[in-house]
Amino acid sequence: MSQRQVNLRSSNQLASTAANIVQTSASTSKSILNSVAKRQELNRRQTEQALLLGNKTSEELIQAYSDKIKSADVEFNTKLNGYVRQEAERIGTLKANAEKPGATKEERDAYLEAKQTGTDNLTNLAIISANLEKNRAYYNGAAGAIAEGSSLGKIERGFAQNTNRIKFNSSLLTNTYSDVNFTTNEGGQLTISLVPDGETDPVNFDVTAEANAFKQTGETIATAAISEDDLLTGKTGLGWVTEVSKFKDLLPTKTDVTKDKKKEVSIGTIEIDGETADIMQQTRLKVEDVSKNLLENHGAWLDSKVGADFAKQWDQLYELKYIGDFEIAKLSWGTLNNANVKAGIENLKKEYGSEDLTALDKDPTDGFTEADYKALQKQQRELAKIGLSKFLAEQLEIDYVQNQRAEILTLDKD
Repeated sequence: MSQRQVNLRSSNQLASTAANIVQTSASTSKSILNSVAKRQELNRRQTEQALLLGNKTSEELIQAYSDKIKSADVEFNTKLNGYVRQEAERIGTLKANAEKPGATKEERDAYLEAKQTGTDNLTNLAIISANLEKNRAYYNGAAGAIAEGSSLGKIERGFAQNTNRIKFNSSLLTNTYSDVNFTTNEGGQLTISLVPDGETDPVNFDVTAEANAFKQTGETIATAAISEDDLLTGKTGLGWVTEVSKFKDLLPTKTDVTKDKKKEVSIGTIEIDGETADIMQQTRLKVEDVSKNLLENHGAWLDSKVGADFAKQWDQLYELKYIGDFEIAKLSWGTLNNANVKAGIENLKKEYGSEDLTALDKDPTDGFTEADYKALQKQQRELAKIGLSKFLAEQLEIDYVQNQRAEILTLDKD
């Protein structure tokens, strides 16, 4: 089975179904979804700009930043060494106080806490540094995907929401920054700030939060980037095509071409007596019919595919226009498909605001509940099923035509 990209074919019936699925009960709901979709799109655009700037290697950039590039690592290391010395002196002073005759419990506790926090900060900094260097190629790949308009290497839309993380890492990897500073808050947790080239405001990178998130999820740009296996035309998508090709109600349906000439189609050409002739073949089910049968008769199979880990395929279906331009289609998959529903609601509150979020609630008296979250999740998943069914139907059609051509070529040789 060959790997290829296909174009969207319209289906009035499916489009109508999709419109009904994502119809909300009040205009305020659409307005709120539109607001968040626009905010997410802005974040993604800023992320893309940061990646493209960080990956720019033209002679113009090299010339403009040659002096800075030569000194960037020195600046960072100087500031890092200064931070480490500062922390060592602070902890050393607390240790002296804790070990002096008559030291109080508070002084001993302060030393132990500072020692643990300092150790944690250095450990977290090592984790972040190792991940950053390890994932250098993925930042370059993501920038290339944006420039080329390709899905391969592109960052999943949910991960791209963290613009600060992308700006910081991309700037640091390519030495396109200035004014780096290391600071700790009252709790002793480490934050690094820098100003990306072309900007005036600093980007703050919470080392502690980022390291803790990595320890919990293992997520990095490497896990968020779309790989060859993740492509709809790669291992994942073609594996699904193989599965649905076994459903009998999706198989080609022959018609009597003598009674229905309109369903006779050319599937290629062949040389006969020195002339080129069309090879005519009875048609199979239309793409729209295959998609409809898949939705109506194999819903459980589709449900098994559009789960919490469908983010990368969702993005591709949207980019390839297999799903409509609905507001809910513009949201990242993780926005409404967080495996931890309570965490998903909290994230929504941060994006919407608690008051605006109630506008999505049919019964705002009880606030935005888990049931409300799951209702929106269902809308998004139904839309995903429609998009996936269209993609798979078109892949089955392509396979059918290719198989017919292969059979004819074989017969011709015989």
